[in-house]
Amino acid sequence: MPGFWRQCRLTFRWFRRAVWLAVLAVLAALLWLNRVGLPDFVKTSLVADLHARGVALEFSRMRLHFVHGVVTENVRLGQPQTPDSPVFSAREVRLRLNYSELLHRRLQVDGLVLRDGKFTLPPSPTNRLALTNLQAELRFGTNDTWTLDHFSAHFHGVRILFSGEVTHAPEVRHWQLFSAPAASGSGATGPAGGTGGTGDVLRNFSDTLATIKFGGQSQLTLRLTADGNDVRSLALRGELVLAGTVARGLAIDRLRTHFLYSNQVWRVPDLNLTQARTRLRLNGEVDTTTRNFRGRLDGSLDAASVRPFLTTSNAVRGFQHLSFHDPLALTLAASGNLTDFRQLAAGGRLGLKDFAIRGQTVDTLAADFTYSNLTAEFFHPQISRAQGAQTFAAEKLTLDLAGQKLIFAGGAGNVDPIVVGRAIGPKTAVAMEPYQFLAIPTAQVNGLVPLRHDAEGELVIDDADLRFDIVGDTPFRWRKFETPRIRGTIHWLGNYLVITNAVAETYGGQTRGWGKFDLKTPGAGTEFSFFMSGTNTDLHRMGLALWSSTNLLEGALSGEILVTRANSDDWRTWNGLGALKMRDGLLWNVPIFGLLSPLLNKLTPGWGNNRATEAAGQFTMTNGVIYTDSLKIHTALAQLAYYGTVDLAENVNARVTAQLMRATPLFGSLFSTVLWPVSKAFECKVTGTLGQPRPTPVYIPKLLLVPLHPIQSLEELLPSSDKPKG
Repeated sequence: MPGFWRQCRLTFRWFRRAVWLAVLAVLAALLWLNRVGLPDFVKTSLVADLHARGVALEFSRMRLHFVHGVVTENVRLGQPQTPDSPVFSAREVRLRLNYSELLHRRLQVDGLVLRDGKFTLPPSPTNRLALTNLQAELRFGTNDTWTLDHFSAHFHGVRILFSGEVTHAPEVRHWQLFSAPAASGSGATGPAGGTGGTGDVLRNFSDTLATIKFGGQSQLTLRLTADGNDVRSLALRGELVLAGTVARGLAIDRLRTHFLYSNQVWRVPDLNLTQARTRLRLNGEVDTTTRNFRGRLDGSLDAASVRPFLTTSNAVRGFQHLSFHDPLALTLAASGNLTDFRQLAAGGRLGLKDFAIRGQTVDTLAADFTYSNLTAEFFHPQISRAQGAQTFAAEKLTLDLAGQKLIFAGGAGNVDPIVVGRAIGPKTAVAMEPYQFLAIPTAQVNGLVPLRHDAEGELVIDDADLRFDIVGDTPFRWRKFETPRIRGTIHWLGNYLVITNAVAETYGGQTRGWGKFDLKTPGAGTEFSFFMSGTNTDLHRMGLALWSSTNLLEGALSGEILVTRANSDDWRTWNGLGALKMRDGLLWNVPIFGLLSPLLNKLTPGWGNNRATEAAGQFTMTNGVIYTDSLKIHTALAQLAYYGTVDLAENVNARVTAQLMRATPLFGSLFSTVLWPVSKAFECKVTGTLGQPRPTPVYIPKLLLVPLHPIQSLEELLPSSDKPKG
C-alpha cells in the first residue's frame, strides 16, 4: 500500500506540473497572440469571412485582446494612393466571433465594434470632408443584413448619432456615393439615383460648409433602412439641432428640424430657424431624381440676416440704399428645380414696416405677390408714409429682375414728388428741387422705373417711362412763380422729365403749357424748354409776387411764351419767342415804361399817367437777349412805341417814341401829324437796366430850332440817369 500512495503522489505531481506547463503554454500562447498577433491561417480565415460579407479591411496587426477578443489595429478601407477616393481608418476594430461556430472549428464574424475611426470623403484633391471620433457597433445577420448600433461621430463641430439596418449590405459599395466623385458635367448619377454630378454636389456642399462654424451643442440624429440591391429603397429619418452656429458671420441662435428621405424624396416638415430678429418656419420636399422641389416658408426675416449672403456687386450696392428697422413679414410657397432656378415659381404675401430708401422713410408696405421666369408681380400693393398722410396703392407692380426694371399699373396715391426723386437718386433729386408742390398732389401712376445702377451707384434712367397724372388742383411753386392750383401730366421718359397738359391758375387768370427738362444735363444746371399760353392774368398780383411788394401795376395780361432751349444755371443759354398783350392797365410804375410820364404830364397834367387801353408786342429771344420791334402801349392821348433789346440780366438797349393824340376819334391822324415834331422830341434812346433806365433824347438839338416855345428844355424834364423812377 505505501507504494500505491507514493505512485499517486508522483502522478499528481506530474499532473500538476503538466497543468502548470499547459497553463504556462496557454498563457504564453495568449501573450503571443496578444503581443505578436494571430497566426496567419487564422487571420486569413477571418479576412476571407469579412470579404465574403463585403468588408475589405486593411490593418497592421490582428491580435487577441484579453477583454475585447479579436482586435484589428490601424485599420483602413479605400484606396489611399488615389487622392480623390473615400478613405476609412480606425485605431482599432473589434471582431465579434460566433462562438457556437467556433466550437465546430469554423471562424465566423458576427459583428464589428469600431473605436476612434475616421471617414474622409474628398470633393477635390485639396478639399476634404471628414467624420471624426467614430464609435460604432455593427452586427452581421442573415441575408447579409447589417445592423448598426450606437454609432456616434463628429462632423465639422456637429455630433452625429446614427443607427440603421441594411439588407444585402455588400451591394451598397456599388452606389455612386462610394465611388470617386464625378467630374463636373459628366452626367453621373447621384447617391439616390439622381443626375447632376455627385462631385459637383459635394464640392458645393463643402464650399458652403466652409462658411459655417457649428457650436458645441449642435447634433444630428439619424435612422437608416435600406436594401443594398435597390438604391431606391433607402429611407432615412433624422433630426438636426444647431445652436450657437455662425454662418457668414451671423450667429444662428437655434435651428431645429426633422427630416425624412424615402422613395428618393427628401422631406422637411418642420424646420424652425431663429437668428436675432429673424423667425422662419419651413416645410418642403425635394425629389432627388428630377431635382424638383416645393415648399412653404413663413415668418419674419431681418435684413441683417440677408446682407452677408449678397455676393453680386449690384445686389450689395442696391442694398446699401435701403435701411430697415423692422423685419419683413413673409409668407411664401415655392416650387421649381434645383438645377435651373429659372424654373422657380413662388407666391405669397409680404409686409414691411418702418424702412427707408435713400433716407426716405416708409411707414408700411404690404402686397400679395407671385414669382416666375425671373419676374415678380405684386398685386394690390399698398404703401403709407408720414404717419399715413401719404399713401400709394396700385393694381399691380411688376419687378423684372432680368431687365432690372419696375412696372406700375393702375397706381394712385398722394406721395410727395421730391421724396420720390430723392429715392431715385441724388441727381434726380437736385433736378427736381426747383419744382415744388406746396401740398401733396394726388396722382395716377403708370409706367416703368429702371433699377439698374452704374459704377457710381447712380440710377441708369435711359429706359425710364413713368407717367404721373395729377388729378386734383394742387398749389405749386417754381422759383418766384406760384399758383394755388395746377394739374397736368408729368412724364419721366428716359433722361427727360416732360410736363404736358398743364393747366394752372396764374394770378387770377389761367395758363396752359408744357415743359421738358433734361435730367442728365452735363455740368451745372438743367437744360429745359417750355411753352406757356395764358389769359387774364392780373398784372398787379403778378407784380407783387414776382417783382415788388409796392408796385402799382394794373391790367389783364394775356400771351404766349415759347422757350426752345435754356439752362437753369445760365441765362445766356435761353432762346425762344413770344407775344404779349395787356388791356386796361397802368404800367407807369415800371421805370422803363414811365420814362416819358414827366414830359407828358408837363404838357398836360395827367397825360403821363393815363390808363393804357391796350399794350401788345411780339418778341424773339436769342442767347438770353429779348428783341422786339412791335411793342406799343396805347392810351387815350398818346401811343408809346418801343423797339430794341433787353436781356435776362435786365440790361436795356432800346428806343421809345410817344405819338401824341394818336387815338383821338376822327382827328387822331391829323393831330398826330401836326404834333409830329413834339413826338420826335419824345423819342429817346434807353440804356441801363429795367430798374434804372438811362434815357437820352435823340432829336432834341435839331428841334430847338422849331418855334415850340411852350416846350422848353425837354432834356431837363427827362428823368435823371442816376435817379431811377419807379
